[in-house]
Amino acid sequence: MEVAPISSINSSPNYGICFAGQDHMTRKPFERRRMRTIEVVVTRQRSLIIWVGLTIVTLFTQYRSGAYHADFARDPDEPAHAVSALMVHDYLVQAFPANPIRFAHTFSDHYPKVAIGHWPPLFYCLEGSWMLLFGRTRAALLLFVALCGITLAGSVYFMVRRLTSTPIAWLSVAVLMCSPLFLSLVCSVRPDLLLALLVFWAAISITNYMVSRQRNWLISCLVLGAMAMLVHGRGAVLLLLPFSVLLVERRRMTWKWMVAAAVLAFVIAWPHLIVPESHLTLSSFLRLLRVGVLRTALNLEWLPAIAAVAAILQVTRSEARQPFWTAMACLAISNFCFDLMVPLSWSDDNLLIAALPAWAALAGYGVQHLCAQLVVSGRAKPSSVRVALMAVALSGLVLTSIFVPRKHDPGFHQLVASTLLTNADPVLIAANGLNEGALIAESSLADPARMHTILRGSKVLSESTWGGNRYHPRFASSPAMQQFLQSAHVCLAIVQIADPVTTDQQQLRSALNLNATWALVSSGPQIQGLEIYRRTHDAGGHCG
Repeated sequence: MEVAPISSINSSPNYGICFAGQDHMTRKPFERRRMRTIEVVVTRQRSLIIWVGLTIVTLFTQYRSGAYHADFARDPDEPAHAVSALMVHDYLVQAFPANPIRFAHTFSDHYPKVAIGHWPPLFYCLEGSWMLLFGRTRAALLLFVALCGITLAGSVYFMVRRLTSTPIAWLSVAVLMCSPLFLSLVCSVRPDLLLALLVFWAAISITNYMVSRQRNWLISCLVLGAMAMLVHGRGAVLLLLPFSVLLVERRRMTWKWMVAAAVLAFVIAWPHLIVPESHLTLSSFLRLLRVGVLRTALNLEWLPAIAAVAAILQVTRSEARQPFWTAMACLAISNFCFDLMVPLSWSDDNLLIAALPAWAALAGYGVQHLCAQLVVSGRAKPSSVRVALMAVALSGLVLTSIFVPRKHDPGFHQLVASTLLTNADPVLIAANGLNEGALIAESSLADPARMHTILRGSKVLSESTWGGNRYHPRFASSPAMQQFLQSAHVCLAIVQIADPVTTDQQQLRSALNLNATWALVSSGPQIQGLEIYRRTHDAGGHCG
């Protein structure tokens, strides 16, 4: 048995191992059929083992992060995603009880954190349908996200494995699953991993269609692109992909420069068109470019990011390239351009997620070329390189899943589970978006019959745009605030005392402290940075 060099792995289906003296075509037909059957069985067994391994790593990562017990509090958007999925599930369980818009308004009256309308509905529909099978629980919500993450990692593995080797494929998966962004998203209820999966396959379909002009690839890219747009607006990155493919695939440098200039002009002009007050200058644009580069490197770690950039340069210079690598390079370029075109989210790491699997695959491709050069120069043996790559990839996956950062957990699920909220209806919370959303999501999860109501202080005590701009309080004095509390029959009030504190939160705290009918709750679950007040004298008997 002799070992083939790493550079020959691209076309070798047997993991770089060749058997001398065996010619497949000289065997008898029966022997060839038997060998093909054995190969199919072995391939399926290996595939099953890989899927099981990815599943174990993903679920263990979620468990070690504490996601199955923590609040929906990764960011202010996670509670909205959880509440919207719960709303869709309740609508399906009740067998379409009313017009969906009317049902959403009724649901939002109790738990005002519905995201449908701000975000497209496909993720919530899939999450709601998933919970029909696995229950209306926190674990079911997270397991659907885990399924998206597992499928994404498996897709990267099998596509890279088909064109390179097993060690390179595992290295690409390790770059993907060990990135801080993936670890954070797989432990949260968010549509980003589903978006990344759909964009990944849509990019492959678009590139294959532009190269081969086959109709089945066109249908695939249209369907997958539409689904990506229905998951999140960041699916619009696919609109830039054909221009990137033209930029890479054109053989003549004149065409390359023309396409590159057109794309660059559009990227620079777009923020001025949608946000005229942005006042972008060349220096600020270059600063944003530097921030985007740093964000990409930090979410991939520096060495994989450098390997991925080297792979992109290799793909653009190569005369004979695989459509898959073209798709990955073009997706990375398109996503970077799209990042610069979204002036409202320049500091959002989630923008990178659409191209994260492409960066991970390209990192493996770059490492493959480096290893091939080491083997050709005689500095390393192929067997030693394979062992080293497998050791690095598997140890990275294991260590990352063990030492994954803990998910932020304010403790609202303990507050909801206590008797403190049992007879308190409605409950008013005046806090930042993260705390308000976390309480609403936990209350909605524990109350499928919608017997309780949560009032958001940012909506009932103040006015602002959806993005939080043009903020001003609704009430001018503490007596007006007290009159509102009385008319709304608020039984329990939760107010933020830690910085930053807004004017309406200060007014609410002052009104509660000056009114003898309210008392500060000192027993039971407490949330850091918040104070809980209970109405002690209720003349109307609204508070049980």
